[in-house]
Parts: sequence; structure tokens; C-alpha cells
Amino acid sequence: MVTKKQIQLLQRSWDMLGMQNQEMMERVYLNLFAAHPEYRKLFIKSPHDMSISLVRTFNVVLTSLEDLEQLRPIIFGMGIYHHKFKLSESHFISLRKAILDAMAVQLGDLMTPDIEDAWGMAFDEIAKIMLDGIQSA
Repeated sequence: MVTKKQIQLLQRSWDMLGMQNQEMMERVYLNLFAAHPEYRKLFIKSPHDMSISLVRTFNVVLTSLEDLEQLRPIIFGMGIYHHKFKLSESHFISLRKAILDAMAVQLGDLMTPDIEDAWGMAFDEIAKIMLDGIQSA
């Protein structure tokens, strides 16, 4: 479970990105497709367009992490929606790495082990809920 301190680190690091958060999210997709070119076929939009949606999603999630249970039905529903793409845990592991790598590039020396752990923990909790949704569909 993500701790209150980790939530603060997540929110602070997201705020540090400021106007660079969309650039970071675009980098997530570029990292993901560089590591796994076969994943590109799962997406119909460009990395730029997808990054806009992902920034909005992160804004909502990061402001609501203290009450993840309230978001659970929405995240679970996202999993049900993504079932049609036949996503598995390995896809989420790859996405986790792409997010952490992009965050490290954008934050540079400001990316501490504590911030990395907080992002990893939050991602793991959200991914588990989505995977539960995928498996229930």
C-alpha cells in the first residue's frame, strides 16, 4: 500500500515536472515502443496524442491517491475496457519500466530512490486493480 509519505513524494515529483509532464508521458510511449515495437499495434493514436490522455489520467489519480478505494471502480473498469487488447502482467511490467525510465530522464538528479520507489509502488497497486478488471472480463 502506498504510504502518505509516498503520496507526497509522487505529488511533489509530478509538480516538479510542471509543463514537462506531457513531454515525460510522450517519452513513456517512445520508451515502451523502443523496447517493445510489437506493442505499437495496440495503439491507434500517436505518442503525442496518447500522452495528453495519460497526463489527464495521472492528474486525477495523483490527486486522489489518498483514497484509492474511491478510484478502484474506475480503474477496474479501465481494466475491463483494456481486456480486448489481451494485456497481461508482462505488458504492465514493461509499462512500469517505461514510466520509471522516463521519470528518471525528466527529473534527472532530482529522481531519488524514494521517489522511484513511490512511483513503482503506486504503479503496482493501480496495475493490480486493472489486471483484476482484465481478468474479470
